[in-house]
Amino acid sequence: MLQTIEHDFDQDTRLNWAGEASCTAQLTDRWNTASGHPNGGYLMAVGVRALRERSAHPHPLVASAFFLRPGSPGPAEIQVESAREGRRTSTREARMYQGGQEILRTVATFTDFDQGRGAVCRWRKCRDCRLRTTSAIHWPGSNCPASPSPTGSNTGLFNRPVGCMDSPAVTPA
Repeated sequence: MLQTIEHDFDQDTRLNWAGEASCTAQLTDRWNTASGHPNGGYLMAVGVRALRERSAHPHPLVASAFFLRPGSPGPAEIQVESAREGRRTSTREARMYQGGQEILRTVATFTDFDQGRGAVCRWRKCRDCRLRTTSAIHWPGSNCPASPSPTGSNTGLFNRPVGCMDSPAVTPA
């Protein structure tokens, strides 16, 4: 029988939902900085987790956070609000409170990479991209066989041939 082992970070970002748009988190001191406050990345991760758990799409596309006050170890309340629910993306906002004061506001947009079309490389089908790049995103003009280019260009991000991040830079014509 397989046993699932939960990482410390998973435990420390766990949420307790009190309704569809409200939850609590127990911020631990395990991720504190030298000043005794929780690391900002840890606070943001808790906020993004709350957004993800209520999003219609599973994969974070972009996230930003505004740190309004220092957090501290202990209970935190999080309010989640939907800004937009679309077919391809969902955007949500979370507000984290401690002691009745807002300490963090997080905004994130989510998508479903498995439903991507167009310039998104279907990396599961593209052996070259899966083995050589660190990104599943291929811009228009990609030579990725799973995302053919109408322009025939073979350069992508940073003017390197897409699908081979260790190739020398290519000078655009």
